[in-house]
Amino acid sequence: MIVFGSPLYRDPSKAGWNFTEGVVPLDGSIDYEKSPFTTTSKFPDGTEVTWITLDPEWGEDKPHEDAVQHFVKLYLERQNASLVRLTPVASKALVFSPRQFTEPESINSEAVGVVSVSYSATRPKPSGNNVSVPTPGASIVSSGPERSLEAVIREGETNPDTTVIAVTWTSDDPTADVDLWVSTSGEEGELYFGNPVTDWGILYRDVQRTEDNRGGDDIRRWEYLTISHRDLDRVTLWLNAFKTNKPIEARIVRIFDGVRKERTVTLKTNEGDGGANRFHRARSAAWARVNLQTFKATDAPGGI
Repeated sequence: MIVFGSPLYRDPSKAGWNFTEGVVPLDGSIDYEKSPFTTTSKFPDGTEVTWITLDPEWGEDKPHEDAVQHFVKLYLERQNASLVRLTPVASKALVFSPRQFTEPESINSEAVGVVSVSYSATRPKPSGNNVSVPTPGASIVSSGPERSLEAVIREGETNPDTTVIAVTWTSDDPTADVDLWVSTSGEEGELYFGNPVTDWGILYRDVQRTEDNRGGDDIRRWEYLTISHRDLDRVTLWLNAFKTNKPIEARIVRIFDGVRKERTVTLKTNEGDGGANRFHRARSAAWARVNLQTFKATDAPGGI
């Protein structure tokens, strides 16, 4: 089989899965029921594929092209096919031997979602991996595998080994957008809208406008995540004002050891940074680090 065209997946109806702006799906997304990368229709055994990209610089940069190449090879292998070569040289379309790729592709991660792999891309905020939450007019998208906040709360309150963090916010700017960024020392990956699934946690939702919170009383309007351990000393939580022109007051709920607590943090900034200062967070007013250990017994109980 010969394929001509870009290896970058693009589908406006499933924009959160697109390979553009330096993004590629994680390996576990293959055959995930809500992803477009299912393998129910397989090729005949032993199918060989040459892929002619036409453009020699089809990705954002080399790391992005390498990651897309890995995903394409793995996806084809799951469909009984193998990628012989991936090249911009059209004259090699019919050259199946010797092969450019000779070894089966290894699985890098069983996680589901997408991850930004490019060093050079300046990407807009993704619109989510799966589908919009069915709330008319709301800018709320699923980040990781879909799961209701009610179910996440129940798990946090009944399973002491699961930690839950949820946030909502208010601002005089109706378009203000706050994001959760959570990491665990000693573990790979950071949870945020561009990397919603790690080995130790899942971010389930991304709310992108203040007005979509409706005052914070609708639990569908919260961003929330779970952490599959209870060692808060290793967890770091940052809030990022991705977009705003007014200060933001964020309500944070933490469920730890089955107990809900709430606190409020104010982002005293009149300018969001689009996540651009992620490597210099302490210097930016658009970022605020939240100490998860300081939810005291006198703190207000969680309101969700």
